[in-house]
Amino acid sequence: MIDINIDTLLSTIEEQSIRTDASANGLIKSVLFYRKSLYVWRKELQIILPKPEDLNLAGYKQLLMSTTVSIQKASALYSTANSLYNLLSETAKAKRAELSDILIEEHLSGNGKVMSKAKLDDLTSRPLRGITDIISISRVIRDFFKEERDTLIEVRKLLEQLGYVLHTERKIDGDL
Repeated sequence: MIDINIDTLLSTIEEQSIRTDASANGLIKSVLFYRKSLYVWRKELQIILPKPEDLNLAGYKQLLMSTTVSIQKASALYSTANSLYNLLSETAKAKRAELSDILIEEHLSGNGKVMSKAKLDDLTSRPLRGITDIISISRVIRDFFKEERDTLIEVRKLLEQLGYVLHTERKIDGDL
């Protein structure tokens, strides 16, 4: 029987969560895309919501417009990041296939034996380690902008619902 102390388990989960948050926060502040960190991009795309009592019709229109502009920016940045990621991934695949062909040809002409798949994978991955790291970072950037765009779209949907509520309130109050 395994004896698990719930307090120890919870504190371990909390410690791991803090380490993960710190690591992610460091990554968001250190990765640059178009000369800005992801942290700066997040702040630039962020929609500042007013307090409910400060929201009027003009403010609501401005809020919708700034959300639309942020969605457009995030979509364009996602598209660019996705294209970059795909370009790097496909280039790496092509380079790896080219290296594999060269290594197989050289190996077969030398001793006539087929090299193991594990050895071939190792030999072809060594020269591509740098690009593999770049591909990983480009995937992080792509996913970051996708999440930002998706979040902004959800914010816009909520703002649209708020618009319906505001319209209904104005109709009930006789302002329309």
